Amino acid sequence: MLILYDRDESGFSGNGLAALNLAFSVRVLEEINGPCELSFSYPAGDPKAALITRFRVVKCEGRLFRVSRTERAEDGRSVLSVTANHIYDDCKNFHIREMPEVSGAGAQELFALAFAGTGFNVLPSEFNPVVDFTGITDATPDEAAQLLIKCAGRGEIFKDNKNVALVERLGADKRVPLRLDYNVKELKRFEDCSGIITRLYPYGRDDLTIEGGYIDSPDISLYGVREGSLRYREIGDAAALLARASLEFSPANPGRIDAPGVSFQAEFIDREGGLSLGDSVLLDGEALRVSRLIKYPYESVLAEITAGRPKRGIAAVIGELERAGKRPPKVRVTQQVINEIRQDMSLEIHNAAMEVFKTETLSAETAQINAAWIRELYVQWLETNFEAIDPRRPYPAGGKRPFIRVHNQNIEHFISDVSEEEVEDFKLPSGQQVYYTSIEAEEAFKYFTVTDPVKWNAEFRSVTEENAPEYSYLGAHYESLAQLREAYRENFRVKARKQTNMIPRKTQGFNMNGLNEPWDVWGRGDEAGNGCGYQYKDLDGFNLIYTSRGAAEIPPGFEIGLKLRDDGVYTRSLPEEGWVKLGAGGAANIVFLNRAPEAADIAGAAENTLFVQYAD
Repeated sequence: MLILYDRDESGFSGNGLAALNLAFSVRVLEEINGPCELSFSYPAGDPKAALITRFRVVKCEGRLFRVSRTERAEDGRSVLSVTANHIYDDCKNFHIREMPEVSGAGAQELFALAFAGTGFNVLPSEFNPVVDFTGITDATPDEAAQLLIKCAGRGEIFKDNKNVALVERLGADKRVPLRLDYNVKELKRFEDCSGIITRLYPYGRDDLTIEGGYIDSPDISLYGVREGSLRYREIGDAAALLARASLEFSPANPGRIDAPGVSFQAEFIDREGGLSLGDSVLLDGEALRVSRLIKYPYESVLAEITAGRPKRGIAAVIGELERAGKRPPKVRVTQQVINEIRQDMSLEIHNAAMEVFKTETLSAETAQINAAWIRELYVQWLETNFEAIDPRRPYPAGGKRPFIRVHNQNIEHFISDVSEEEVEDFKLPSGQQVYYTSIEAEEAFKYFTVTDPVKWNAEFRSVTEENAPEYSYLGAHYESLAQLREAYRENFRVKARKQTNMIPRKTQGFNMNGLNEPWDVWGRGDEAGNGCGYQYKDLDGFNLIYTSRGAAEIPPGFEIGLKLRDDGVYTRSLPEEGWVKLGAGGAANIVFLNRAPEAADIAGAAENTLFVQYAD
């Protein structure tokens, strides 16, 4: 619930001026190093609406926002629309006459200087790069902080009400997968060409320039001449300035200035909960960061996110080298450092290729090679005990394969008969054929892929109708190139022992009878499902049910069992009796005997007593 406080409140405890219990359409928007804004609507006819005035403070989920704009719409409902900025924006009411230019200063020292005397508490941070600050006059603390980030080449502002900090990055590397069939309702892709520079005018120390004055991007023909300038104040040599400027156009630079920025916007269902600004998400295997986040805290888990590839300029790359001890203490760019930057970027490309390899392969052995343990694992479908159907492994004892299948919210326990002689192509539930990545040498038959081997085997991919007229492979001859490719493909296909008579032994899941509640099914029963045991939670209690196959007085499909409700325990064993209440808690009307009940037992029992006979 939103709580309203007066504009000079300092404690922000209790219900303040009013609890805005009728607020609706509550929305919080925030961007990295950008605005953080609360908006909501309120019935204008409610007496509390008159209290919502400019500069008063609204607390939403522990965060403080100062009312900046109100608008009353007379559309038959008489609604007051309210916009409030995060209380961080209070720093914009302070004036900095001058922060002078300084070289080789720590970023934390400069950040604290920008917020001195504002009433904000600057939190400590390990992020403290050495910065050549260009200086600023007639500015606000926020403008000074934004310039500091620009000079450092990286950094983000952490805002926690009156606590602020300069950190390297907000959020965490959560890598939440984005999937249209799971947690994304709508996905849009955007390309931003507004900041592209294809003709760069670089300037060094004391307005140093390069010969000719500018350098062109190798892709200038794609976007035309788009002029811009960058200043490298630490460089005093023309050759070093040219080398540094050239890196801005390098294909190995993820923050190159001659390529459009790419971002994705999605309506996101936060199923796991806790997605925050700056967190990473996964889209088609690529890690992106949430740069803009809109949440509706009191309505649903639905959110709107904007995510893009993190822009890493050259300054950020140099900063990483600096932290790794690869750069001299004095801020100076040399050819050696430039080479190290190139090597660092090459390593990133190699690591990205390894990520593709991990994504394409399906063997758990691969994961064990690349990481000693797995912290997070996302799968669409999981089955255990592949060894039982792997023809390379010993035939399973008794010819049976007991296994567990996990998908969506269901866990199913099966047992199947396994053929000793017959094998078939092994395919995923989606129907994709699985192939071995290699059938030779020590890597043979170890790892799996879903990619057609004809596509990824360079030597075989080059075979065409013209250069392979005999269509020969491993000593055999084929009538067409299509037959030749199929023979090659067949050698890589993963095979599995044929399974028959797959029997479900136990199923755990949700959404039985259309209710999103947990349930268990025991056994398979007959063709109609009779002979199974169920235990499940529904809206008003807990049920333990057996579905009869039929007997003298009981028709097939009749449910025999117990129902635990708020007012007691109910039982049913005969169709004509219906559900009979045993009494609150049930303990007083259940009698356990190690023999059949006798007349004296029945005569002395309370009404609706249930006798349970057990064996010693």
